[in-house]
Amino acid sequence: MSIGEILREAREKKGLSLSDVENETKIRTKYLAALESEDFKEIPGEAYVLGFLRNYARFLELDADQIVNSYKSQIKTSDTVTSSPYQEESQPSPETDEGLLSDALSKRKGLSLIITSIVVVMLIILAIIFGFLKGDTSRTPEPPNRLQSQVTNTNIKTQKPQLIKIELIATEKCWVRVTADGIEKFAGMLYPGMTQKYQAKNSITLRLGNAGGVQVIYNGKKLPPLGQHGDVVDKEFRKTG
Repeated sequence: MSIGEILREAREKKGLSLSDVENETKIRTKYLAALESEDFKEIPGEAYVLGFLRNYARFLELDADQIVNSYKSQIKTSDTVTSSPYQEESQPSPETDEGLLSDALSKRKGLSLIITSIVVVMLIILAIIFGFLKGDTSRTPEPPNRLQSQVTNTNIKTQKPQLIKIELIATEKCWVRVTADGIEKFAGMLYPGMTQKYQAKNSITLRLGNAGGVQVIYNGKKLPPLGQHGDVVDKEFRKTG
């Protein structure tokens, strides 16, 4: 059974329409239809195909990893290019050996003359450059520009500002709002298994409608639950230092 047939059959067993699935997963109906018909070119980008497949399979309570691996195997198989048939090279006949040897010797002799000419020209150019540099040693080098040196040193000391990085992993159904540097980045429902990542220069603010159902990773460090199951929690992360 193909990937699309597995998804369609699981959806129909649950008695759901594509519109029902869109309302729950926030994946547009036309992309859900493309997954079920395996018309993956309708989806804008490989990353979106993998993300939609994984979230759709999880929503239908299927093995998401197996679905994604099946898709990758299918794409790898379709992209395999068959090699062209092997063509045996014709072997020179004994009568042509002498002529081929003569041609090879002539070409080698011509190549040697070309290489010798190039070497002679390079030696002449090097001699001219060396003589010019030797005659120009009497000039006193100018001291480096002080302002330019200071600018260079300043650029060397400049370091890229550290960013605030937040990763959200849903373990239960939870409404989430994410604001980064005062700009709302996301407001919607997360479902178990869904993962979202955000970063900001100065601050990130979270509002969790079910704080016990979302795992938060702050700058690579896993944090304890921000609240109990069903708690509505607001949390702000600001850059320190």
